[in-house]
Amino acid sequence: MIVTKITSSLEKPFLKDTIDSFPELRRMSALQNEEIHFQLLMASDSRDPVRVHVGCQTELPSSLRSVESVPVGFPTYSSSDPAQYISTEAGLFPDWLQPLQYDDCMILTSGQLRSVWVTLHTEDFSGEQTITLRVTDKQNEPIAEQSLRLDVIPVRLPESDLTITNWFHTDCLASYYSVPVFSEAYWSIVENFMQKASDLGINMLLTPVLTPPLDTEIGGERPTVQLVGITVSNDGAYSFDYTNLDRWIGLCLKHGIRYFEISHLFSQWGAAKAPKVVGVRDGKTVKLFGWETDSLSEPYTDFLKTFIPALVSHLEEKGVLNRCYFHISDEPNANCLETYRKARDLVKPLIGSRPIMDALSDVAFYLDGLVDVPIPATDHIDSFLSKGISGLWSYYCCGQHTNLSNRFIAQSSPRNRIIGTQWFKYEIRGFLQWGFNYYFNMGSHDLINPYLENSGSFQVPAGDPFIVYPAPDGTAFDSVRGLVFKEAVQDLAAFNLCASRIGHEATVALLENVLGPIAFNKCTDEASPLLKARDAVNQALKQ
Repeated sequence: MIVTKITSSLEKPFLKDTIDSFPELRRMSALQNEEIHFQLLMASDSRDPVRVHVGCQTELPSSLRSVESVPVGFPTYSSSDPAQYISTEAGLFPDWLQPLQYDDCMILTSGQLRSVWVTLHTEDFSGEQTITLRVTDKQNEPIAEQSLRLDVIPVRLPESDLTITNWFHTDCLASYYSVPVFSEAYWSIVENFMQKASDLGINMLLTPVLTPPLDTEIGGERPTVQLVGITVSNDGAYSFDYTNLDRWIGLCLKHGIRYFEISHLFSQWGAAKAPKVVGVRDGKTVKLFGWETDSLSEPYTDFLKTFIPALVSHLEEKGVLNRCYFHISDEPNANCLETYRKARDLVKPLIGSRPIMDALSDVAFYLDGLVDVPIPATDHIDSFLSKGISGLWSYYCCGQHTNLSNRFIAQSSPRNRIIGTQWFKYEIRGFLQWGFNYYFNMGSHDLINPYLENSGSFQVPAGDPFIVYPAPDGTAFDSVRGLVFKEAVQDLAAFNLCASRIGHEATVALLENVLGPIAFNKCTDEASPLLKARDAVNQALKQ
């Protein structure tokens, strides 16, 4: 016998779970121009594997994928609260979404709960529709059927006005697929991953004008992906080639990437050193600067005084300068404030009105006027909010592992999605996360297999380094976490639309009437409150 049930996208069924432990989903509401997700659970008591065909009957564009489990060896830190994780024990966790194989078939085995991930695009449809999922055997004989009533409200979901960057690591793509940087194969893969990033709501990309000095062991190097070609003449003058940068900009614009995050001009955690910079001298490609170069040394500062104005001028010619943001150093702290200040004082006059932005947790950097766009971690954002700073961004990474929203594999999906309510209440303008597709271990020593290793080799909680899986053909597979995060982005757009009609405070009250007080340190691991809160906003828009 095969048993089936429809449940929401916010449940995480493990292979060992029973189907009865998950709530049934019978109705949903959505807006036009929205992507919605839910799951079909299936369990078999047959002693032999059973191959079943799954089909979806609907007028809407749809896709079906199987939820595949991945090995998680490091769910989170020992200091994390285990009550805020589905499990803190190593094991198989659902995450990777694979297109159905064998003519839309799934193989069911006794004692294992399987899930089919259903994606629908509402487009311009309006009204109620029944979505029917049919399970048949290899002779196309019916086995089971489940239905969901979907109410598409005739109100179009606007594009989110949140600026989102998840750091895009092209050196990981070149290494994983074994293609030369800037080869045609490289550009094809980069474009595929750009499109996936855009599909997930990302609208800003880290742009490696120089090879980003991120997550690199001191003295080590990441593969060179520097977009700006540099030539040094015999008299020491610099000239620049923007061919690869222009191609990058063109691909970004083609795929809906609106903003450009210029890579960090100094080393991580304090701006002490220069990033790796390569150039052509006497006909040979050589390293011009790197770990051996003090950040404020005369050769490097002289280089920046030529490089940055030329780059700014070119970005202005391309018509994108007004959408560019510049970095000094990632995650500086109070111990390096003075070094950061000197680096900032060098760069700021060279970029004019364009903003400096950095992920940081010490409000002093903003209060001292060193950062135009501060990006505090969600566990430190209250100190920024208390100062009444407007236009705040936020970020999370490995350190935000308790009492906070995040998207680790071992966390519940509601804890992932709830950040949309937090962005809305506090009018957050942007969000940063460091790992869209980081396929190295920590320190960037070695390439990893993301299907087997997802914690930077036991350095950060599983899932922190990436939200997409590299497909064999150079495209990207989705994860449960990436699509639930996209739901949070869509939630924010719906909340903002509602606020444009009834006001921000009234919309917050509508949400808090269901969820209780909204704060960055308040999360839920239950799906029902989030689903009810979003439906309440949809119904308000329907009136």
